[in-house]
Amino acid sequence: MEFSTKLSYDHLESEELKATFLLCAQMGNDFLIMDLLKYCIGLGILEGVYTIREARDRLHILVGRLKDSSLLLDSYSSDRFTMHDIIRDAALSIALKEQHAFFKRYARLDEWLDKDKLEQYTTISLHYCDIVNELPECINCPRLKVFHVENNDHSLKIPDKLFEGMTKLRVLLLTGIDLSHFPSSIKCLKNLRMLCLEQCVIGDELSMIGELKNLRILSLSGSELKCFPSELGWLGKLQLLDITNCSMPTVIPPNVISCLKNLEELYMRKNFVQRELEGQTNASLAELSHLNQLTTLDIHIPDLNVFPENLFFGELDYFKITVGDFKMFLFEGFKMPDQYEASRTLALQLEDGNNIHSQMGIKLLFKTVENLLLGELGGVENIFYELNLLGFPCLKHLYIANNFGIKYIINSMNFLLPQEVFTNLESLHLYNLENLKTICCSHLTGASFQMLKVVNIKMCHQLQYLFYFSMVRLFTNLAKIEVSECDTLKEIVDVQRQGDNETDDEVDKIEFPQLRHVALQGLSKFTGFCTNGMLLFNEKIEIPNLESLELSSIKISHIWGDMHPSSTSNFQFLIKLDVKNCGNLKYLLSISMAGYLVNLKILHISNCEGMEELLIQEDSINTTNVHIFCNLKEIKLSYMRNLREIWHKPGNQVGSDSYCNLESVVFEECKKLVTVFPPHIAGMLKKLDSVVVEYSELVEVIFDIENISPIDSEEVTCLRKVSIFSLQNLKHVWNRDPKGILNFKNLQDVKVFDCHSIQNLFPFSIARGLKQLESIHIGYCEGMEQIVCTGNGSNVDSVTFEFPKLNLVRLKRLPELKGLYLGMHNIEWPQLKNLDLSDCDKLVAFMEETTNPERLPISIEQVIPNLQSLGLGNKEANLLSRFFDNYHLNSLKTLELENLKNPELLIRFLHRAPNLEKLDLWRCDFQELFPPRMLTALEKIGIVVQLKGDRGNCNRERKQR
Repeated sequence: MEFSTKLSYDHLESEELKATFLLCAQMGNDFLIMDLLKYCIGLGILEGVYTIREARDRLHILVGRLKDSSLLLDSYSSDRFTMHDIIRDAALSIALKEQHAFFKRYARLDEWLDKDKLEQYTTISLHYCDIVNELPECINCPRLKVFHVENNDHSLKIPDKLFEGMTKLRVLLLTGIDLSHFPSSIKCLKNLRMLCLEQCVIGDELSMIGELKNLRILSLSGSELKCFPSELGWLGKLQLLDITNCSMPTVIPPNVISCLKNLEELYMRKNFVQRELEGQTNASLAELSHLNQLTTLDIHIPDLNVFPENLFFGELDYFKITVGDFKMFLFEGFKMPDQYEASRTLALQLEDGNNIHSQMGIKLLFKTVENLLLGELGGVENIFYELNLLGFPCLKHLYIANNFGIKYIINSMNFLLPQEVFTNLESLHLYNLENLKTICCSHLTGASFQMLKVVNIKMCHQLQYLFYFSMVRLFTNLAKIEVSECDTLKEIVDVQRQGDNETDDEVDKIEFPQLRHVALQGLSKFTGFCTNGMLLFNEKIEIPNLESLELSSIKISHIWGDMHPSSTSNFQFLIKLDVKNCGNLKYLLSISMAGYLVNLKILHISNCEGMEELLIQEDSINTTNVHIFCNLKEIKLSYMRNLREIWHKPGNQVGSDSYCNLESVVFEECKKLVTVFPPHIAGMLKKLDSVVVEYSELVEVIFDIENISPIDSEEVTCLRKVSIFSLQNLKHVWNRDPKGILNFKNLQDVKVFDCHSIQNLFPFSIARGLKQLESIHIGYCEGMEQIVCTGNGSNVDSVTFEFPKLNLVRLKRLPELKGLYLGMHNIEWPQLKNLDLSDCDKLVAFMEETTNPERLPISIEQVIPNLQSLGLGNKEANLLSRFFDNYHLNSLKTLELENLKNPELLIRFLHRAPNLEKLDLWRCDFQELFPPRMLTALEKIGIVVQLKGDRGNCNRERKQR
């Protein structure tokens, strides 16, 4: 790889491109292009480039060419890049040979570099290295151009004379260093162009930086400063200053910022210039007006009152300006762009008495702003009319939050001509606007809202409609609508066109051609997408590409109703349907509508108390052989108190491939459900992988196959996981042996918990075929007598059950359980490593009385020596200890004992488990864990127990699912 990388490197068209590539290799993964830009300016490798704006443009071209050559890769954002590790290693090798660059990351340096090599190096870069003997007092590096030390604590010190031998140094980066004793030798760096002292503790002597007259880049980001020296105003060639997140106990002196005449980029977020400290004169924002070259500004202004009326930012390429309480800008959904992200972002939160109309400099930014967050605006009621009549031509994302004055986003009804507004707007977010009446009540041109993709409205309690019908034609790219907690919202679209005489009857269709996601939540007055009479969608609504529909706490009585086939085809791309707390719904959808949802994959319904059935059959429509839910993969029903029917009824002859891709079923608290999979459904679930049924007290059977006729070739199911919890009336998981009908040989994990009416779990034929079974957990089933029903196997003299992959068996609180199978049988489970038995009284009694090994539910000889984890109750522990004379627990790592009465029994287990690492004791009735008389016995057991963990609670009950 190094050879091919070297070959690609040699073929790069210019020395500038080669130098950029080698710099990229030193930057690490997912590095900011802006940091590369600072390096390039510091080293001066971009020929004929004098401004940061020109350098940024040139660098984007260079990075693009390196990506085209596959030497660089795209990162997770457009302002970052990354490089494959193999290419980086090859590039660093090239840099070492050609540029004598020394680069180490996370390495240990026991001794400093050789003197002769130091004299050759042009770059020394140490990232989070363990420098054992500290840095030398002085380093003689006459050719060194880059010195970069990045540390993660402040233990590393910089000697006072360190830089005396680096007179040609152009780039100096120190991160996480203690500079409380600022090295005086920094004054020797007369050629230094880039100085970054980030996340450092910096002492009083920072003023000596003022002597570095060639400095172009200065970053003190995240550092703790004791003062901000006025001598920084001497840096007349400085082009970039970054004091973001600096901690300063003093103010920024006046007339420092204004002296930086060549400054192009200023970053001072969370570090406002104008602060008032008693007895100290402070810099003011007015100084920014002297920076004629300024193109990028990142600043936080706590109060609009300190903003000069004659300060204009019309020439800024990029800006991130926040005015007001910074906490307000943490509003949900809004993210302030990263420090060096190329962005035009403005956030305003005005205090009472502030007047936005007197700040022409701020209002001028509305013309070019791309991301705009507005809080309180001092009485502004109409965003378009009062803030920018040009219609915010560059705005891409608009957030308005916690405002009590705004009534309209756009209201220009008094204008004779249609207005062009928000031509580049991509997302609109409105949150907690108490008095917002209408988003738009204006005549608009066709270009308005043409780029809008996302509308998110929350807690706007005066809003009755989202859009007027005349606006809908503009939303050619609208992809997402989310509306929540708007108490007065009635409809998404008001079909009455302002200025027109067209009535609802004359509206042929309402089309959202690119709408893919709709989420409606907590809309107490909502009646539908348009005038529908509590019907969400009617035949006039066309949403041909809808993929996700989420409904929560709305009072509609129907979602689709009886729609014409040409209308239902609009929803053929729906993938996810999620309905919650919609108590007026009596059913979800009709069978014919289910047939049109050909791409539906996820169906979640919860807390719809009025819903009695999922599917209904329309009287007027023949649904014979309709293929329903053919691509449905997941169905989850939760807290459905009145739901009786989930599937189509037996009389509805749907297509044979209905439900054919269903993989996961979860039913929780379906209080009136009796049968989970009735006979006409059980044979259709060819790909069913997982079944979870919980807290549904009327359920009597999971798989009802009582009336299914045997076939020539039984269907092999894909079912792997079954989890059943708290079904008080459950009598059967399978209500008859499915031999000749269905084969469940792929089962891997079975859990049955808190089901008191069930007497057995597996039919005989299923138990004989469980070659893939890995774990079985049965607990708190008071009626369980045997795990395998004797059924068809009762006439067999002896049967062998083979579980070659079974790794875990957990049987708890099964007082009636006598064994796996009550007939003559053998069990083979060679992989069983984890066994948990407790409170199985009849099982213990049966084992104590049984003399025939073939009737033992557990083969002691086969199982005990191989166990790695063992959990036992008191009776089970006493029973098992009977066999200790013949078997050891040499493989046992974890032991859990519950309700143990005798500590001597614990000693016996420890004696037989020399490799035990973890011991858990639950509800054990011990006054002392090891009484004095037992300590002697413990010392004489002939082994040393080396526990890595132990846990105990004498009173706490362990109840696992």
